[in-house]
Amino acid sequence: DICKNLISGYNRDTQLTKEPLIKALGITRRSLEVVAVVMEKITPKEEHLREAMTSELFAVHQANKYVKEGMPFRDAYQKVKDNLDQLEAIDPVEAIKEVTSLGGPGNLGLDHYTIDTPLS
Repeated sequence: DICKNLISGYNRDTQLTKEPLIKALGITRRSLEVVAVVMEKITPKEEHLREAMTSELFAVHQANKYVKEGMPFRDAYQKVKDNLDQLEAIDPVEAIKEVTSLGGPGNLGLDHYTIDTPLS
């Protein structure tokens, strides 16, 4: 609410938000540095990841499969919701490959992004 309805170009109104913003940016920068170290050291265990991917995790994929077969989404969603305990097993790798929208797991679009300034 502090920054609501401010007149463009009048800086005194933003003096209350400057300190928290600067602190938040510092915390974010330090957090990213920690994440960078973690990502260098982490070794995911594929078998553990696959075990954690239970069928209900891919419920939306099942609903989309019904939609592709011609079922209205509302009906497909309801059918999946009513039968969560009976969902068929889905190969997680194949399910991820099916998501092709930009930014989706099967198309992260990382080639669209560059890091110009390394963290230091």
